[in-house]
Amino acid sequence: MRPNSIKSLDNILYLEDVSLLDIAKKYPTPFYIYSKEMILAAIDSYLTNIRKKDLVCYSVKANSNLAILKIMAEKGMGFDVVSGGELFKVLKIGADPQKIIYSGVGKTKPELEYAVDKDIKSINIESLFELELLNQIGNEKNKVINTGIRINPDIDAKSHPYIETGKADCKFGLSVDDAKRIADASHDGISISGISAHIGSQITDDELFGTLFNDLKALSEFFISKGHPINHIDVGGGLAIDYDFQESFSPELMTKKVIDMAGDIPIFFEPGRSLIGQAGSLVTEVLGVKINGTNRFLIVDAGMNDLIRPALYQANHKIEAISASSESSEKHYVVGPVCETADSFGEFSIAAQEHDHLVIYSVGAYGYSMASNYNSRLRAAEYLIDGSKISEIRKAESYEDLIKLDQY
Repeated sequence: MRPNSIKSLDNILYLEDVSLLDIAKKYPTPFYIYSKEMILAAIDSYLTNIRKKDLVCYSVKANSNLAILKIMAEKGMGFDVVSGGELFKVLKIGADPQKIIYSGVGKTKPELEYAVDKDIKSINIESLFELELLNQIGNEKNKVINTGIRINPDIDAKSHPYIETGKADCKFGLSVDDAKRIADASHDGISISGISAHIGSQITDDELFGTLFNDLKALSEFFISKGHPINHIDVGGGLAIDYDFQESFSPELMTKKVIDMAGDIPIFFEPGRSLIGQAGSLVTEVLGVKINGTNRFLIVDAGMNDLIRPALYQANHKIEAISASSESSEKHYVVGPVCETADSFGEFSIAAQEHDHLVIYSVGAYGYSMASNYNSRLRAAEYLIDGSKISEIRKAESYEDLIKLDQY
């Protein structure tokens, strides 16, 4: 199985209407490549059931390329940002400030001041010290700042521990008890107008969103009883994608489930991976085949600096030869050039040899956005396919780029 936009014709893989083999021969590898068709389809799957008063905010941390952000904005999406840099990017492409939510457990005073000056929709408060800092900023600027309270609902998303964000012992959000204490306090520099939570990523059970909504609704009613003008409930994001292409997790069903429970209250969603994950792939060239002991290795020119998820999360990304060089497949460990044993994408049966090209699927989310210059490796180019059109949406780095900020 493959992503919907990739098909095989005459034993060669195509992305939309473009041969991946032709692209791989034309452009230096490795590179990331995205399908606009898949991005638009994923956006539509979220917009199908929402009402005019609801808001879908793309989680920018998944992939913050400006061209991709612009596609989101042109379709009317809002944005969920978690840093001043992400806020800068979405404003740069013309996002509506009143469709921007700012979350994150460690916002600095300059970042908060930047968000306040840009008059964004809401800043989600995640700690008592952040509440006091925002109240101080509001008083200093003679403004009343629109905020939400992000709670930690103590819900187990049943995913990898690194991407669990809604359990009681996680660093994110406020406990319900702390939130209720805030409801009784007086802060003239802020207005609490939203109740928010995000329970994690790779959520495969959409019933959890219904459970979460009920918890948030009960807390919102408590805040309203204390005189706070709650005007939205934010259930976060985190709906899974299937990296093995065996199952589908439906944004249509999830959003409908929550909205059917909502009544008159506007609902905010914050999807990331499920909007962009399957739309992106990483293309890499086989540098050579190597046998050490009992292990066969395909050594490729993409490394853990290009895709860290297998090393960081023990994640599995499907890998396939763009054009099989033989009919027989052998098991190989697909490994990169980075000086770490962890620089491995896993073991696969692949018919490939030196100078063949491979495609690593499902890297649209947390591929480029988590890429680095580790080993002083250059970050790769990004391309967008729209039918038969290929657009370079980020240039590959050069050696000069590596040192342009250094002082020596």
